[in-house]
Amino acid sequence: MLQNHKPSQQNIRMPRQPKCPTEVQIKELMTAGNANAGRTVELPFADGGEQYSLTVFNEGGKAESLWMLYHGEGTASKLEWSIVSDDPGLIHHMIGDQLSGFSRVRGGEFAVDRPPTEDPRASTGQHKAIVEQQTSAVFEPPGQPASTPPAAGGPPKEGVKQKVRPMLEGDLQNMQMPTLLQSIAMGKMTGRLVVESFSDKAVIFFSDGVPLHCELRGSEGETALIELSCWQEGEFRFLPEPPQNRETIRKRLDQLLMEGAALLDQSKFLDEIGVSLESFLVRNHAQMSEQLFEEMVAKGVAADLNLQKMIYQVIDNQTTLEDLLRRHPMPKPRWVPVIFNLITCGLISWKENPEKLGKNAVPREEIDWSAIRAFEKSIVVPETGFLMYPAFFYLLEREYTRFERFQRPFSLLIFELELNVENSETEDLSVLSDRAVLGQVAQRVDRIRRKTDIPGHFEPYGFALLLTETEGAAARNFASRLGEIVASSPLTTSAVKIIRVNVRLGVASVPENCRDLGTLIAAARPS
Repeated sequence: MLQNHKPSQQNIRMPRQPKCPTEVQIKELMTAGNANAGRTVELPFADGGEQYSLTVFNEGGKAESLWMLYHGEGTASKLEWSIVSDDPGLIHHMIGDQLSGFSRVRGGEFAVDRPPTEDPRASTGQHKAIVEQQTSAVFEPPGQPASTPPAAGGPPKEGVKQKVRPMLEGDLQNMQMPTLLQSIAMGKMTGRLVVESFSDKAVIFFSDGVPLHCELRGSEGETALIELSCWQEGEFRFLPEPPQNRETIRKRLDQLLMEGAALLDQSKFLDEIGVSLESFLVRNHAQMSEQLFEEMVAKGVAADLNLQKMIYQVIDNQTTLEDLLRRHPMPKPRWVPVIFNLITCGLISWKENPEKLGKNAVPREEIDWSAIRAFEKSIVVPETGFLMYPAFFYLLEREYTRFERFQRPFSLLIFELELNVENSETEDLSVLSDRAVLGQVAQRVDRIRRKTDIPGHFEPYGFALLLTETEGAAARNFASRLGEIVASSPLTTSAVKIIRVNVRLGVASVPENCRDLGTLIAAARPS
């Protein structure tokens, strides 16, 4: 935690430099602070005409270094942030997130200068974030003799306006999710953590470093936090806010992180052996007693026994994993351990194509499929095979009419793509007119949709899926998986180079969210 210190000597002031410090210079500053325990070492620098000072203080022994960044000079300076850490890479990243004198890539994200041989994910040492208002009183003004600072949390300095900015901000490739959660816990931070991947968004609320509530598409609470802890890509920001009252997380954070690590290992195992959402699940035994089943799964990892029995019973050798999850929607932390167990315990296997059923001996009427295919071509976009906008909404209206008559649920999913093109910081929607790009989008959607799901084009640059016989929970789970697949890798085109794909998804269901067609379309639009 932040402690008042009363050094007996003045600050050690390094030579002023004309630009932001590099990670190597920050490391040298930390070494100087360790060598001069009990004294504040200061490095003044300029950024875009503004004056800043980075200070480091170490009490000696095994204590971690206290870092402070000031804006301005002398008594007019103010504290921007303070943090306790022995990770120079983290300090460099935090400065880069705040100042302009760093190279920008990918539409405004700061590039952290690291040696080319260094893995950025290795620089994730434990640190304690200091919960500090941006208007905190100045501690030892740079360039002035050291003096006893006011107590932490003292009155704000007069004339200084409070700045609203995240306390922590960065990329999961530089700070892994478990390390980020542990850092918030160690710093006893209170507020809201927002994490956004290419296709999804999650929110966790903290009070004094303890997670209270987590929300992730289709799930919340402990299940959502466990799944979120497995994310390896995305951007995060922590916003200081008063604690909220809702509490859906009761387990200790370290226990949830252990469950998340196990979930990540199981997911990687399934990926490595080739099990995907398109895989057909097959029983390895035609007949099996309940007692023998329980004995076999007992040799595997801990998983809900009743859920394992239910999933095993619905496997019919003709159903894909995606179809199974559509019929029985559940979040990743529930189904991954079950599929992992059934496979590793030798109860089921998988294949890419279902067994061919015997030919039906009943005579069949010959159908002129060429005329049907010719009509189909007239109502779809050639590059995608998706229905044109009017044709899609005609079928959407017919499905709504079926709901009115038979009360059968259905869902509408609308998604839009944000494409970041090389050498451009703005998205280029015109790329979505490229035939190659449209074809790749269609292939990725076809990988996961059922034959009964109806794809179509939605307005100039959007896409939509009509999910028949699909309730809200199943539709939200499907939307999350679809987003992952569509954004799994950049699209390719001969005209430009797409370096990143983001997916904006919206989903709504009848009758869960609404009972009229106009409200359904409005609710399904991506926000």
